[in-house]
Amino acid sequence: MFSANRSLVLSVMWILSAAVALSAREDLSLVRGGNRRLQDVPELYVAPALPWKGPTPEVRLESVAVWSLRGEPLGSPSWADASTLVLATREAETGRDRLLSYRVGNPEALWMLLTADPVALPPLGGLGRIFVVFASGTVQALQADDGSTVWEAPAGERAVSALALLDGRLLLVQGTTLRVLDAADGTDLFHLDSGSVPVLPLRNCGGRWFMSLSSGEIQAIDPEDGQVLWRRHVEGLPTSPVCHGKRLMVGTSTHNLVGLKTRSGRKDWTQRLAGAVAVQPLVYGGGVYAGALDGRIYGFKINGGDRLWAVSVGERVRRQPVLIRGFLGLASGGETRLTFLHLPTGHLILEAEAPGETAGWVGSPVVHGERLAIAADRRDSPDGALVLYELELVDEEDLPGTSEIRTNRARED
Repeated sequence: MFSANRSLVLSVMWILSAAVALSAREDLSLVRGGNRRLQDVPELYVAPALPWKGPTPEVRLESVAVWSLRGEPLGSPSWADASTLVLATREAETGRDRLLSYRVGNPEALWMLLTADPVALPPLGGLGRIFVVFASGTVQALQADDGSTVWEAPAGERAVSALALLDGRLLLVQGTTLRVLDAADGTDLFHLDSGSVPVLPLRNCGGRWFMSLSSGEIQAIDPEDGQVLWRRHVEGLPTSPVCHGKRLMVGTSTHNLVGLKTRSGRKDWTQRLAGAVAVQPLVYGGGVYAGALDGRIYGFKINGGDRLWAVSVGERVRRQPVLIRGFLGLASGGETRLTFLHLPTGHLILEAEAPGETAGWVGSPVVHGERLAIAADRRDSPDGALVLYELELVDEEDLPGTSEIRTNRARED
């Protein structure tokens, strides 16, 4: 979808998938479900959803806005702040790229900017700004409210294949190098060449950064100067890490979910799955949750790695799931379906179809608070759409299973 410098990280994930081979306000009603199993998987990988210990929570998903875009969406949208969304599109007739910004409650675009240079990656929002990499090798920071340029920096000779924000810094992947800029003014802070492609995003746990590499190496990094504090290797291509307390977790292309000690990198536990993990796991309470290419979401205890449940969502998990309080939200592959699981128990709580004019999701959903946004293609139109939802949830403390899983925190060493 992008021109010459398409993402190396996305290419790595495509290789992984091949190698595994294996606008109207619309109330969307509650769909109750339990545990839909795949019948051809060994019993080892089948673990029913946990029983309810109270009433089923009432969850309502409401479509509050459907914005018509100018052109085809280039990947996922991004939140610049609590109420402002940004994304890029490409016009079918001219091939020109456009940056667009939308504000919750406003039916029209906040601003549009037709770019002179093709956009190389989906724009990244955060800190009230939009960070854009252009095919010419330029990196720009724009104000989210009006699109004005804050700073501009040359990317150098190597193409930027991925970018992320962490601790007020802009992280860029250029070949096998992680380049770290000050997000406020674009100043170069440090570069780290690890010999293989970094997998974004990184994670900060206890003042350290943790990074996965395409070689299978996991690194702990000092965020002040980029010094590598320890290195550990896992089998296969790892996902971006997640952390909780003193533990770091990564999924792998070799069907594993691995728990490591954050201080030393020592392997704490390994759990075998029935499929490769190609997207970053999620952490909630005392549990870690991984979507796999066998069509399941798996839940494990962070402390010790014991299995909680494993339930089918009907298709391989290739899009990044999102966390909304105690729920995992997942966009279906080729369809316009959103699925929500209650993480402490694994129960399917809600399944909802998108507004009728949409033809298929583009990219993954993005969440801010209880708002979820996702881009989509439109039926019989070269232009896309940006769909905004709001979730109405019961209080977390009243959700069955939540208090039980939280007790794991007290037991962590």
